[in-house]
Amino acid sequence: HNHRSAIRANHSVTHLLHEACVIVEATKGNNSYYLISDGGIHAYRVRIRTPSFAHLQMIPAICRGLMVADLLAILGNIDYVMADVDR
Repeated sequence: HNHRSAIRANHSVTHLLHEACVIVEATKGNNSYYLISDGGIHAYRVRIRTPSFAHLQMIPAICRGLMVADLLAILGNIDYVMADVDR
C-alpha cells in the first residue's frame, strides 16, 4: 500500500454540507486548511494559510523605532516564502 493512494480522494463519494478547518505543523510553522463543501464531490472553497503570511505581518511591529538600514537584517532573519503569501 503506497502513501499516495492513501491520500487520494474517492471521486464517487459525495460530501455532506460542511466546513472544516485543520491545522498542520510544518517546517516553517503551522499551515491551516479551511474547506467548505456544498454537497458535491469537490470542495466549494479551499483556503490555505501558510506561516509566511503571518511572518510578514510582524515586520511593522518589529521595525518600529529602528533605522531603515536595520530592515535588511530583519528581512534576512524572518523565515518567509513569497510564493506562499498570496494564497
